[in-house]
Amino acid sequence: MGTIGRRTFMITGGATTIALSLATLGRSRRASARGRWGELIADPEGVLDLPAGFSYEVLEAVGDDMDDGYRVPGRPDGMACFAGPDDTLILMRNHENSAGDLANGPYKTGQRPPVEAYEDNATGGVTRVVIDANTYARISSNLVLVGTVRNCAGGPSSPWCNASCRLAPEFSPRARSQNAAVPGVLQVLATKPSAKRPSEAARGIAPRAASPWGWLSCEENTNINDGVRHGYTFLCPTDAATVQTPQRIDGYGRYNHEAVCVDPSNNYAYLTEDRGDSCLYRFVPDEVNEPFVGTLQALKVVGVDEYDTFGMAEDEVLDVEWVDIDNPDPDDDSVRDEAQAKGAARIVRGEGIWFFEGQVYICSTSGGPIGKGQIFRLIDGDSPTLELLVHATDQGVLDNPDNITVAPWGEVFIAEDGDGDQYIRWVNELGEICDFARNAISDSELAGVCFSPDGQAMFVNIQNDGLTLVVTGPFPMMGGGHGDGDGDTGDSETGDGDPGDGDPGDGDPGEAGDELGDGGDTGTGTGGDSDAGIEDAAGCSCSVEGDDPSGLAAAVTVAAAIVLRGLLVRGDEGDSVGD
Repeated sequence: MGTIGRRTFMITGGATTIALSLATLGRSRRASARGRWGELIADPEGVLDLPAGFSYEVLEAVGDDMDDGYRVPGRPDGMACFAGPDDTLILMRNHENSAGDLANGPYKTGQRPPVEAYEDNATGGVTRVVIDANTYARISSNLVLVGTVRNCAGGPSSPWCNASCRLAPEFSPRARSQNAAVPGVLQVLATKPSAKRPSEAARGIAPRAASPWGWLSCEENTNINDGVRHGYTFLCPTDAATVQTPQRIDGYGRYNHEAVCVDPSNNYAYLTEDRGDSCLYRFVPDEVNEPFVGTLQALKVVGVDEYDTFGMAEDEVLDVEWVDIDNPDPDDDSVRDEAQAKGAARIVRGEGIWFFEGQVYICSTSGGPIGKGQIFRLIDGDSPTLELLVHATDQGVLDNPDNITVAPWGEVFIAEDGDGDQYIRWVNELGEICDFARNAISDSELAGVCFSPDGQAMFVNIQNDGLTLVVTGPFPMMGGGHGDGDGDTGDSETGDGDPGDGDPGDGDPGEAGDELGDGGDTGTGTGGDSDAGIEDAAGCSCSVEGDDPSGLAAAVTVAAAIVLRGLLVRGDEGDSVGD
């Protein structure tokens, strides 16, 4: 095989081979040609500027009627898109509402909170939007989780998060609620620290295939309101057509959560914390089939206690290890205090996080030399490392990266939460940072950016304006090349099944007080020739065939992650991997 240096990684597994070069990402320069799609075109409707050939539609706006009798809540945030039954897509969408924020809540005049509400006075939660997979038209929407606080981001998860997980037999009896203040809440406890763990192979655990059937929603708040504790991650099944009893994951810890991603090969979860002195966490299940019973850990730099990552140099690679958290569910917001007392590293506002083929990408929204952000890459395994890929030195190129996702064809997309104009940026095959979209309606952050499993549709929220949009156009086809931009999923080869996820959020540890702007009408997009500015995409020969493309592709994702775990090495440019 070829060379794998610190700036280039090769993803190989089954029928999938994707090469993505980050050779010049650390230079933080804007691509002179704005990448393959060219300049952004002003939207005549004044909602979202896009490159030529792309267009958008507004799927839902705050206050719209949902199909379960509630209304669409405000402040939409983190999202993920999953393959649904009968040629549908399912969009799981967070709402970052504070306790008492009735104006942005799901309730119409005179409606009372349902018995399933986690807290009656809280209006954060999760909604579900069902979409036609061919036309991207909205079919229905409903409330799934309600009564939580500031559901900022989250992440897609593994097969144990489908509908059968609701108090299902395969869950340990330890998972059932013991909290009288929150009756009926599923709590999967992880209170006993683990000893130094042997490898999965040594423990006889076989990896399991990833599946796009669960959403993990994170609370960015640690209040205790009349005995109801906040600061948790909640499990939300994607087939829930009605509001559900909350399923709380205590093992993931109680702190100011931002986002989470899961390694499908072993069900390890990686979690960010939105504080100025936050830590990066890992949850290690005791058994792969009991994914919420295990040990919470925090990242530590080998040989250095309380390392401050904001001062890392671009291309710098550090050996890291993990320290156990003895009390992941404290009464106060002290998980990071325990972690740092044991030497854990500090990250300035950890926000977006994304797992892709054996690697974890992490955004520090306010880190770096000018406080405008850093992007890290974690490679976990027997000799884990943390690498700084890029830090912002010019806020016109990168301005407070928040949400990060990797498109199914292998390119990184970033949503910013900075000052002034708000963009979605992407990183091309040369490592150049390019503009993909600009919020033209307001200065609100763009949140929840994610892709359909086949990569032919992007979904994004304009948070303060309460809009959820679908963007279609000449995205790269999973079989190589580009779609024709007509929004027909039949234009592409089958996808890799790695569902998109957004891990955005405004990151302000205080309570949200943003007002909603005008909803705006459905936009018409930017028009233009659908292949304007298109170049051949490098390394997109990753098609698979079969009657169940999403399931097969999910298995390929797991296989690639396992293979890549053994291939990725730290070292200078020119380090090679044998075939």
